[in-house]
Amino acid sequence: MNLGKGAPILAVLAVILIAANFWLAYPYSFDIVFYLLTISNLFILVASIFSIRKRKNRTDSSEF
Repeated sequence: MNLGKGAPILAVLAVILIAANFWLAYPYSFDIVFYLLTISNLFILVASIFSIRKRKNRTDSSEF
């Protein structure tokens, strides 16, 4: 199985987790755990975006 195929699903899940972090933490519990969870979800989202772009570039260059 190619790991790049799960990148769009992982990106959607990361966005949902970020929204859930804000919803659960608002307005009283913005502590270090909240920020660490949000940052880790952002890293997952960025990695998914890079994986999607790399896969698109690979398939675009193989068409010619």
